[in-house]
Amino acid sequence: MANLLASPLAADVLTVHRRAANLAGRAEGGRIDPALFREPEEGELHAALQSAAEAAGRALAAGDYTAYFQAVARLRPAVDAFLDRVLVMAEEPALRANRLALLKGVADLAGQVAALGELNSNV
Repeated sequence: MANLLASPLAADVLTVHRRAANLAGRAEGGRIDPALFREPEEGELHAALQSAAEAAGRALAAGDYTAYFQAVARLRPAVDAFLDRVLVMAEEPALRANRLALLKGVADLAGQVAALGELNSNV
């Protein structure tokens, strides 16, 4: 695991976690409602999250941490596009909560293996 944390792959995982967790903060998460998506990036991130969660789940069940990191790292383009183009803190409460739940799902998936919040402060 130490070698994996020192790999270039870890930088993408840490970035995904940091960007999602910083904004989602202590959001409760909750159910993500695709009917509330207004921007294409919301749907793209949701689809990427579902795919990554499936791949990460299989990887963790097999004890394959490299595959887990690869699955989470693949979220980076979708996370970057979402945060660059979508106003997460929308005025409409339901829209804001849905977007925060999406980011919370990303942060939770990325943080399953290690205390990435602690690693982020040391990177």
